[in-house]
Amino acid sequence: MDSIEIQGLRMLLEKTPTGPILSLADQWLEPLSWVVNSAVTGGIAAGLADALERGDDLFTEGLYAARPEPDDEAFIEDGKKRWREWTGQDAGEDIYVVGTTFSDNAVVIPRLALMEIVTKLKVLHQQAPVRPVPWLFCANPIHPDPGDGEEEILRDLEKRAAELDALVREAAQTDTQNEETRAAISAKRRFLLLDLAAAGLLHEAHETDKRLWLTTWQLPVLLDYFEAALKLRSYFASVDRRAYIENVGVESILGARVSIDWFRLPHPVPEGFRPEQWLGACESFFMHADDLQGGEGEIFVHQNNLYVCLYWRMDDGITPALVSAALLDM
Repeated sequence: MDSIEIQGLRMLLEKTPTGPILSLADQWLEPLSWVVNSAVTGGIAAGLADALERGDDLFTEGLYAARPEPDDEAFIEDGKKRWREWTGQDAGEDIYVVGTTFSDNAVVIPRLALMEIVTKLKVLHQQAPVRPVPWLFCANPIHPDPGDGEEEILRDLEKRAAELDALVREAAQTDTQNEETRAAISAKRRFLLLDLAAAGLLHEAHETDKRLWLTTWQLPVLLDYFEAALKLRSYFASVDRRAYIENVGVESILGARVSIDWFRLPHPVPEGFRPEQWLGACESFFMHADDLQGGEGEIFVHQNNLYVCLYWRMDDGITPALVSAALLDM
């Protein structure tokens, strides 16, 4: 099945190892796809079905499905008009606004239609073959060899990771780093990192076996993330870090003060510093920064006769993380 139709609205589907999801290809329906897919796959919008049954609003990290506000009259009328264009039917008054914080678009949709979409997609997931239990690429590996279906799961992750890298490069080359683009990139990165963690690619357990299979299956972007994660975890426990920051120990990569991209992106190391020593110095500068506004930015530091530009970003949507640093000539 390549699409589903609910109350006259036809939506394209994408195949995944766990079952079909709504395609993100249509920019107008993309916010609806994000919310419904998260609800169906047990993501951060997993409570959507219950909220709709009660007629309640759902607000979660980056996603929402809510009753319209009274002062949104013009927007609601436009949304109802678009619904008639899509389906040939009136939306009525029992409606929801479905959207994301990283897109300017939102979808006005009848509550019953939204409930039917979620129900239909859940049924399709139940009809899909049972997802095999991962042996190797999971949070707690149980075998040095992967189980059935793990290659397909990782190929889907590889595709998403490569698409994110391409989107970042395109935005940088075309200078289209507007708020909408930044928000979309941030959301895709946040969800990707969560799935990389679930696949055990941010942890060193069975390091040699994971590297072997990532190489055998020719998954270069995932291998890049895995090697970067190993380097970051090594840095967390390094003597060079402890020389600059006291009372440090084992940390989770998700929510850390240093981004995994520090080790994925090329960084010149100033003369007189070892790589981990330079990162330790930069992290010590960064940890004392305050008043960081927005989801990313730059700060300039003058300390110990060094002038440094630090670029940071909220990889997890919450914690400012150091991405890169440059020594300035002053």
